[in-house]
Amino acid sequence: MPEDQIKIAVLEQRVEDLKEFVLKVDDAIEKISQVNVNLTKMLAVHEEKLDAREKSEKTLNQKIDDIYSRMQKDHSNVLEEIKKVNFTLEKVETNLDNRLVKVEADQTKINLKLAIVVAGATFLAFMIQNSGFFVRIFS
Repeated sequence: MPEDQIKIAVLEQRVEDLKEFVLKVDDAIEKISQVNVNLTKMLAVHEEKLDAREKSEKTLNQKIDDIYSRMQKDHSNVLEEIKKVNFTLEKVETNLDNRLVKVEADQTKINLKLAIVVAGATFLAFMIQNSGFFVRIFS
């Protein structure tokens, strides 16, 4: 029986040695569980931040799309206005060209009449200056 008691004592010692090891393992498991809980909380917070950022990005992208759409419409409107102004300028230019042609024709007529008046005046002045000559000729 003493042999059995030795075995029991050895087993008790081993159990006692394992008890300390099991307590350390249990403590490690507790710490790992706490780290796991903390990581889970951190991941949840980061997920919330990512969701908020995604919503914010969607909102910003929608605003950018709206601004782009308005800019495209404004650009089209400006181009239409430029076309209208160009058309009006072409009409004004055509009218000015037509008036210039009329003014040039009128100026030609005036120059012709002025030339006739100058020629007549020159002839009249010549006649007056040489009136004695004509008086002698016609007398």
